[in-house]
Amino acid sequence: MDVDILLPTYNGAKYLNSLLDSILNQTFKEWRLIIRDDGSTDDTIKIIHNYLAGFPEKIILYPNKNTNLGAVGSFSFLMSKVTSEYVMFCDQDDIWLPEKIENSIIKIHQSESIHGKLPILIYSDATIVNENCETLAKSFYKYEKLNYEWAKNINISKIQNTVLGCTVMINKSALSLSQPIGNNAIMHDWWILLKVLQNDGKIIFINEPTILYRQHLNNTMGSKKFSFFGLLKKAKDINKYKKMNKDLGFDDNELKLLFWKFLVIFLRLLK
Repeated sequence: MDVDILLPTYNGAKYLNSLLDSILNQTFKEWRLIIRDDGSTDDTIKIIHNYLAGFPEKIILYPNKNTNLGAVGSFSFLMSKVTSEYVMFCDQDDIWLPEKIENSIIKIHQSESIHGKLPILIYSDATIVNENCETLAKSFYKYEKLNYEWAKNINISKIQNTVLGCTVMINKSALSLSQPIGNNAIMHDWWILLKVLQNDGKIIFINEPTILYRQHLNNTMGSKKFSFFGLLKKAKDINKYKKMNKDLGFDDNELKLLFWKFLVIFLRLLK
């Protein structure tokens, strides 16, 4: 297979059928879906087994072995199972638009034709929807008042993740250097972004939505409309950023991290 899609699940039965159907309906067919369940108590496993029965050559399930790893731990586990040239990351409650994989493959092939086997990370915009798939915002980046170009700035990326993990594709070079994910990683996509930047890799944006990014009460990480006071609250997380950055080999002090954090807050206020 050309693409391994990594999917951690946990009590995701309510939306899982929609996600799996959207993956099966992709225009690009050379993919494999690798799932790890983190101890679901609803019908998540039953749903997965139904799809396994129909598509045994496309889906692999690693059931929980009485160990809850959380989202970051589950993604780290799944990354160790990759054998394909490219990797994508998946949330259990989203819907993939039909050309998501195809468009990402085209972009990453174009980049590799120029940059060879440098680490490459492709990501895109997303349409934000509610639990009933009604559109809340056509652009994640406009809704969040984020500039997608900030992902290329390592100083900004140390304190602000501007990559939406469920839109990401990486190549094997990026995968190799991102493992293992550090214990202090805030999220897997943030860790991978910083690893790619740290190793002079390429960050490439697809300026259109590739998913319907579903927002509901049980999101592990979700989209929240830009709020000045919300950002001020996040500024107190500097110690979390510092611990993650230290795991990555960065040694920035709190003052430098605070400067960049408040600069980002100011820039978002201007948007």
